[in-house]
Amino acid sequence: MAINDEMNIGVSASIDSQILIYDMKNLNVRHKINPTQFGGFTQLRFSSFPIKTAEDECPMLYAASTLGDFFIIEVRTGKTIH
Repeated sequence: MAINDEMNIGVSASIDSQILIYDMKNLNVRHKINPTQFGGFTQLRFSSFPIKTAEDECPMLYAASTLGDFFIIEVRTGKTIH
């Protein structure tokens, strides 16, 4: 579990390869990310500073998988960047 207080976002990941991004104000799931070919997830971290995107600046989420892959996810859209 990772929480970003500035954006009121919580993120959970599981060994079944699913990442859920929650809106902590409304307690709703904002995005569901399920890249099943990469195994489960073991670590989640938010970037310590916002990253410049096409539209504006956005915090990124870093996720490490059980198969050794590393993901960068744009938090607002739930899109996997890399």
